[in-house]
Amino acid sequence: MAGADYNNGNTGGDFDLGNLDNVVSALKNPDFTSVTIDGTALTATAAEINSAADVSSRHVSVGDVDTHVLLATDSGKTHTVPQVTGDVAFTLPTPAAGLEYVIVSSAATAEGDDWVITATSDFIGGLTQVDTDGSAAAVISDGSSKNTCTIVAPLAGTSIRLTCDGTDWIASGHVCAIAVPTFTEV
Repeated sequence: MAGADYNNGNTGGDFDLGNLDNVVSALKNPDFTSVTIDGTALTATAAEINSAADVSSRHVSVGDVDTHVLLATDSGKTHTVPQVTGDVAFTLPTPAAGLEYVIVSSAATAEGDDWVITATSDFIGGLTQVDTDGSAAAVISDGSSKNTCTIVAPLAGTSIRLTCDGTDWIASGHVCAIAVPTFTEV
């Protein structure tokens, strides 16, 4: 296949990135006013593309707080919990399909500080747990009136994903802790 000259040497031309030859041509001389991919125009601004590519915007540091409200605007972001001095109560937003949160622990020692995650709807799915003594367990929510998940003294390596299907919160992940997580109704 021959390379495609996207604007015949003129500046400010239009260009379709529908095949590899066109991509190569665009990279050799990236002076064009519009881009389409398989007939669909790319309409994002440079600022929007830069924002989407900025990895620092995909992280939320949870401070040493008693309550942390997970915002819909923080969906898709990783929430890192450091060594804290007390329990952290997480509150999930109103259910909406596609909301997703990852909560990870960077705690070096088990201080007895728990995570209590509360939702206005039920949890389904489950978590695996590895105890500090090497034993393991699994806990699965039955999806029936279980709107609270408690994780006792999570250590570094704990990582849970909470994904909303529009009605319920699907819990998955693993917990490094001294006790098996629980799903209860509050």
